Amino acid sequence: MRTHLLLALAAATSLATPPAADACSISMEPNAHIFGPTSGQPGGHRPFIVLWQTKQLVQVTLVKANCIKDTICKGTAVEVETVGTYLRPKASLPDGARIQVTHDGKLLADAVVRTGTSSLPAWDGIEWASAKREKEGMCSPAGPVLRLKVKPTRADLTDAYLLVYTAKPDPAKPLAGLSMMFSMNSSEISIGNGFGTPDMFKDVPKQIFVRLANGDGHLGPVIKLP
Repeated sequence: MRTHLLLALAAATSLATPPAADACSISMEPNAHIFGPTSGQPGGHRPFIVLWQTKQLVQVTLVKANCIKDTICKGTAVEVETVGTYLRPKASLPDGARIQVTHDGKLLADAVVRTGTSSLPAWDGIEWASAKREKEGMCSPAGPVLRLKVKPTRADLTDAYLLVYTAKPDPAKPLAGLSMMFSMNSSEISIGNGFGTPDMFKDVPKQIFVRLANGDGHLGPVIKLP
């Protein structure tokens, strides 16, 4: 099965597509990713989590910091809010906390929370670059593709994420209606359809909504584009 890697892991521009064995193939095993800074440093106290290939709800637990790597450790359940394939803790986790995401006895993700909080960066915004039908690519079918351009900024965006919606979202419910999330480590963001994934767009989009968020639960205003 092939899929367009619209959402890669933390070092890529987006994070909602399964990890790839090569450019256009994916594992069909259940998996998860805990969003964290592209710098590799510990993430925020209310990290976003994306799931795929899961047939039932996953478990998110708070475990001891000395839990052996790649091992499921006993811990306490973390209450999460869930919409579709996205979830995040309902409340801030303690400084230095470690969480694990498990499913059917398998460890899907493991991450540590930083000490101290981070405010939402005062960035310079984002703009609509183009929206048109494009030819089939190596990992994408022919179809609508939207390209966004991040305005030049000196703000630290290593733990900032762009939330993308196809309809105006409820400012108080960031997960509701969320279509995609992107790590802000690139000046350009490309959004399209992928092999093996639900279509993001049926037609060339004329409008979307975005907002900036970070791992500590801070949310920026909803921005309508173009």
